[in-house]
Amino acid sequence: NVLIALVIFGFALLAELAAYLGRYKSFRWNILSYCFMSLWVIGVIGPFWVARDWIRELTITSGYPAEYAEGAISLATPLNLTLIILGTLIGSLVSSFIANRMLKKHFVRAGIA
Repeated sequence: NVLIALVIFGFALLAELAAYLGRYKSFRWNILSYCFMSLWVIGVIGPFWVARDWIRELTITSGYPAEYAEGAISLATPLNLTLIILGTLIGSLVSSFIANRMLKKHFVRAGIA
């Protein structure tokens, strides 16, 4: 549990650093910050790659069958981790550009931008 918190905290610090470097106003730095913050999920699913025995024990002691634990752990492949990271980053980038366009549209309409 401490490892999970440390990974999430690390991504939060990277996100804050990126936003700070852009003085919280740079669209590019804010996108990078959002990408870092979106990777918090690695902290939650990371134990499937680095603490398989703990996950197995936790799953079985929680009342799930051993086959379920083995099936869940078998999904933790390097390819799946890569796909999760890439999917998260692509989703972050796409949603950042959509949000930017929406904000510009509505701020211009409101006379703010």
